[in-house]
Parts: sequence; C-alpha cells; structure tokens
Amino acid sequence: WRNEICTAFSHRFSQLWMKLQPLYKSKVGIVLLPVLFMAIVINDIVKLVSAYLVRIDLVKRLLSEVLRKRLERAEKESVTYGPPPADYLSSFDYYLSASDEIYIERDGSVSQNATISIEDWVNAKSSDDLMLIVGNRGMGKTTTLNRICKNISKLSDTKSKRVHAKVANSEDFYSWLSDLLGTPVSSVNDFKNFDKSLNKKLVCFVDDIQNLFLSIVGGFEAYKLFLEIVSLKTKNIYWCLAVNSRSWSYLKGVLGEEHFYGKVLHLQQWKDYEIQKLILVRHEQTKFKRTFDESIKAYGAGERIGQQAEGQFFRLLWGQSRGNPRSALMYWISAISSPQEKQIHVGIPLFIGSGLVATMSDDALFLLAAIARHDSLTKDELKKITDINDIVIRKCLKEAEDKNLIWSDAEERVRISSRAQYVIDYFLIGKNFLYE
Repeated sequence: WRNEICTAFSHRFSQLWMKLQPLYKSKVGIVLLPVLFMAIVINDIVKLVSAYLVRIDLVKRLLSEVLRKRLERAEKESVTYGPPPADYLSSFDYYLSASDEIYIERDGSVSQNATISIEDWVNAKSSDDLMLIVGNRGMGKTTTLNRICKNISKLSDTKSKRVHAKVANSEDFYSWLSDLLGTPVSSVNDFKNFDKSLNKKLVCFVDDIQNLFLSIVGGFEAYKLFLEIVSLKTKNIYWCLAVNSRSWSYLKGVLGEEHFYGKVLHLQQWKDYEIQKLILVRHEQTKFKRTFDESIKAYGAGERIGQQAEGQFFRLLWGQSRGNPRSALMYWISAISSPQEKQIHVGIPLFIGSGLVATMSDDALFLLAAIARHDSLTKDELKKITDINDIVIRKCLKEAEDKNLIWSDAEERVRISSRAQYVIDYFLIGKNFLYE
C-alpha cells in the first residue's frame, strides 16, 4: 500500500508532503511510511470526532464564544454605513407577535402539543382544563398563545386578553376578569354561574399572568384569586395561560411547587438553524441583498467564505442570544447597516459583557433582580418592593439605561433589555439575587 499511503498523505498534508517527499525517496523512506500512515489515521479520526462534536449544543456555544472573543480583538474594525431604512426594520419588530408569513413552526413545538391537549378536552377525550406556558422574555409566549388560539378557533369559542400591569388587588382583578369574559363578574359564584350558562365550550387565553402580583405584603391577593378561579372544576371553560419563567420560579418559591395544579409546558431554547431561519425568512421578504463584513469572513470562516461565513455568523447570534429569538433579532439589528438602496451590510454585533453588570452596586443589583422577577415595574413599584430611596433608584436606573441593560416602555414601566437579559440573569443567579 506504499503508493496509496503516499497519495492519501499528499491529499491531506500537501505542503508538508512537499518537504517530506525527498526524504521519503531516500533510504529512510521505509521507516517514514508507518509514520505517514499513522498521521493519516489520526487526521481522519480527529475530523470524524470534530464533525460529531460540532453538532452538540455545548460545543456550538464554546465555538460561538471563541468567535466573539476573536471579533472583539479584531485589529480592523468592521465597516459601518448608514442605518437600515425603516421599511427593512419593520420586518424585524421583535416586540410584535409573529404573523403567519414569518412564523417558524418548530418540530415538536409547544403550540402543537398544546393544541392537541385542548382538542382532546373539546372532544371530551380529556378532563384536564388548565395549561400554563412558561418562557423567558422574548421566547415567543405571545406568539405561541396566538398560534394555539388560531388552531382551535374552529372547534371552540375563544377569548384572549393579557394582564395589564399591575393588577394586584381584588377590585382590579374582577374588573379585568369581567372584561375578559364579556360579562360582570364580582365573585367566585358569579364565575361559576357564567360557566353553567355557556352552551358551547370556551377556551380563555391569558398572557402575562406575572402581572397579577407584587412581591410585597398583600401583593398576592389578585394572583390567589386567579388561582382559585382557574382551579375550579368547570364544565365549559379551559384556561391556557402564559408566564415569565423568572416570575414563575419566584412564585413557586413563595407559594410552593404544587400551588398550581395543571399542565406546565416550557418553551425550549431555539436551535442554531432555527435562529438562522427566523432571521432569513424575515430578510427574504424585504428583497434586500446582504453582504458580510471582511472581519466576519476573516475571523469566522478561515480560508472559506460565503455560506460558511454566514453559517458561523448565525451560530454566533444563536450562542450570544442563548437561543432566544427576540434577543437574536436584536443582535442582528445591532450588526447591520445600509451602504446603498435595497442592500444591507452585516458587521460585528454589539455584544453585552458581564463586566457591565459586575461593576454595579448592590442596590442596582437588587433593582435589576426585582425587575427580572416581575418582568416590568414602575419606579414607585420598585420603591415599594426594595425600600430603596428615590435618589438611589434614579441613579441606578440611569446607570443601567446608559449601559443598555434596561429600557422604559410607553407606560414608563422599566424592563430588562432582551439583548442583555442572559448576562444579567446569570450574574444575579451567581450572586444569589435570583434563583432558578
């Protein structure tokens, strides 16, 4: 197999073979032959193992971190142009529920499993009438609820409503419940009578149930009333709810693991190819062309460019977003600029480092932890929960906003940025400000 070994070695190590070929043709060539054979075997084994390892999520995350570090240390900064036009950015509005044109149906998704469960209840194949969908900020809870509602709308009547922040007392709760059901409800008995009066099955979809509590004495009145309502063995009403995962962990810690009696479905992190599809489906609708910065090609793809550069870039977004679709969309927006009409240029995203959180005071960390547990809070609510004075609250919130860690919505409710949430959450968990 002398010739076969030489040919195989030259294909795998072309430059090294050019140096070894004269030595191989000499008298020591027979001794060199086993070494060449072992080099071929080791090379092929390494490639085989590498091909398997790169399919593992942990290895993908490590490669994403390596690429991020290399891009951060890049000597040549990425080229940036003008901001993308508004018509392009409108396709990437990460705070809107995904429409049918850009909806990504995941294999074995929560929406599919939930639809089957509700259909079984409608068709009297199951008596389970309560379901909770748990997911972190930006994981698609609202989109999932809307998809389930659409799937079963032909089989049953439906009603949908989110809990507007904050509904924390009984009066506000019954007012909200009356709006949801479309009939006055002021007690548990009123709700029971409403259930008996229905002639057709009704599925109620409720988003953001974390807005039913405040972590203060007496702040769980509305949430406990809601638990009493949804725990009733109704004949005609099914509840499908959604809650923030950090809020859910906190509620289980306060009220116990078994305080909620129903089916709980967790939204899982997206895969890297799903994040890539999420962005490209939206991008293709815009009819814009895309180019990648030379720094992405140089540090992300080695000697090969094109599809490999693009694939590694989307793996970078997936790793930094921890498989969170909203976070990935935000990283995508931070990376693009527009050199000319109907074209975008993809550069290096704006990364959020843990050092931005590590340098903040304990008061600031307490405030961030309170926001994470509740999803959103006003400054007055933050004061009630943390008992920190107004001056310190304003100073800490300004620091966090300057670092792009938080933002305030139209109702002046402070929220954690989806792009920074995993850096913040993991740091707070490590400092015991939050618990899993």
